Amino acid sequence: MENSFETAVDAIRFITGGKALFTMQSEKTGAHFTFKVSQKDDDGTASPFFVNVLSGTDNTDWQAFTFIGHIKADGQSCLIAGRKGKPDAASFKAFSWAWAHLNRGSIPEGLSIAHEGRCCRCNRVLTHPESISSGIGPECAKKGA
Repeated sequence: MENSFETAVDAIRFITGGKALFTMQSEKTGAHFTFKVSQKDDDGTASPFFVNVLSGTDNTDWQAFTFIGHIKADGQSCLIAGRKGKPDAASFKAFSWAWAHLNRGSIPEGLSIAHEGRCCRCNRVLTHPESISSGIGPECAKKGA
């Protein structure tokens, strides 16, 4: 997939950037899920990361996404089911499985994680090759996303 991450560190940094939109795809089966992971704007408190999965057809409309759970602010915790999150759903299992591997330092073989070309922190379109590769713009990278 285009804009795929090569390291677990880069993928985690992107996913916990605050406004991440990305797709995970099995290279073996072609199955894929598009997720939005967001964090409330920094107000000095450590808020959790909210995980949503695309359940409609318009990935630019928040209403096309369904909240499935959250990750504690430490970014190391497992996915915790929300009210509509079903731990037995394929999207929940896929995110949980991938997240566990990423936190152990690896992207599982046969899994692609790709962003859509926007900064994970401010959501602006990325134009610089290094920014496209990392998923974060140069100004946001300076802020420590």
